[in-house]
Amino acid sequence: MEALIDDLNVRELRDNLAEHLARVAAGASLVVTSRGRPVARLVPYVAAEARRFGFMEGQIAFLDEDDGMETDIAASIIAELDPPV
Repeated sequence: MEALIDDLNVRELRDNLAEHLARVAAGASLVVTSRGRPVARLVPYVAAEARRFGFMEGQIAFLDEDDGMETDIAASIIAELDPPV
């Protein structure tokens, strides 16, 4: 499976579309450029049903409600808006 991201211009993509789509289907990511500027990225399709409930488990942490962070943030914002004289 190819993992590198390659740049290709619009003309190259148009002239060899089937070949480039096959590369993307095999796992490649391609950046399409027009006049040297990136305009699009082609990446392999991932079906929506592949995501399952809980797919971010262990990657997100929730803070305790009583940790005081909200009060600290509010106090720092107020201090910036209304500095002591």
